[in-house]
Amino acid sequence: SSSSSSSSSSSSSSSSSSSSSSSSSSSSSSITPSIPSAPCPFNCLKDHVLRPKLNTESVDEAANSCESYGYLPSSPFDFNHCCEHHLSCYRLCGETRSTCDNQFLSCLNSKCSSSVDTNNDSNNDSDSDSGNDSDGAETTQEGCLLLVEAYMFGLRSFGCSQFMDAQYSVCDCHYDPPAAHQQERERRIVQLNAEADHATRIASEKATDALIAEQKAKAAEKAAEKAASAAQKARAEADEAKLLAEKAHIAAAAAARSSSSKDDLSNDEL
Repeated sequence: SSSSSSSSSSSSSSSSSSSSSSSSSSSSSSITPSIPSAPCPFNCLKDHVLRPKLNTESVDEAANSCESYGYLPSSPFDFNHCCEHHLSCYRLCGETRSTCDNQFLSCLNSKCSSSVDTNNDSNNDSDSDSGNDSDGAETTQEGCLLLVEAYMFGLRSFGCSQFMDAQYSVCDCHYDPPAAHQQERERRIVQLNAEADHATRIASEKATDALIAEQKAKAAEKAAEKAASAAQKARAEADEAKLLAEKAHIAAAAAARSSSSKDDLSNDEL
C-alpha cells in the first residue's frame, strides 16, 4: 500500500510539473521586438514611378537560406522556411521592409512554438520511461526565443542594406510624370487619412477623459452635498442634545430647591 501511495504521489508531482512547464511555455511563447525596424524606404526620384522589372534573375535555393544573411547566428532550429519567405518578401517590388520583418518575426515565433511542442512530447515520453522530471521544454523555448531576439537584432542593425539591394534587383524607376503625380496623390491621401484617424483617436480619448472627469466632479459634488447634510444633521442633533442638557440641569436645580425647602419645613416643625 505504501508503494502504491508513493507511485501515485510521484505521478501527481510529475503531472503538476508538466502542467506548470506547459503553462510557463504558453505564457511566453512569443516575443515583440523592443526596437522596431527602420522604415528604410525605397523611393524613386520626382516624376518617376516605381515598377517591377520585367526580367529578373532567378535566385538559387542557397540564397534563400538563413546562412545567406551573413550576420545571423547559427541555429539548431529549422528557420529556413521563415528565411525563404522573408527574403522573397524583400524581393517583392514596392513591399515595405516593416511588413516583411513583422511577417518574419511571426514565422520565427511559430517555429519556436512548434519546436517546443515537439520537444515537450519527447521529454514527456522520456520522463515516463525514466521516471525523472525534465525541464528541457522550458530550456528549449527559452533558447529559441533568445535566438529569435538575436535574429531580430541583427535584422534591425544590418537588414536595411539587404532590403535596398533586393529592391534594386527587382524594381525600376520609370519617368512618368502623370503616373508619378497620381502615386503622390494616392500616397498623400493615405497619409491624410492616417493623420485624420490619429486626430480622431486623440479627440475620442480626450472626450472620454473629459467625460470621466465630469463624472468624477459630479460624484465629488454629491459627496460634498452628503457631507454637508450630515454636518447639518450633526449640528441639529448637537443643539438638541444641548437643549436637553439645559432642561435636565433646570430640572435638577428645581429638584434641589424643592428638596431644600422640604428640609427647611421639617426643621421648623421640629
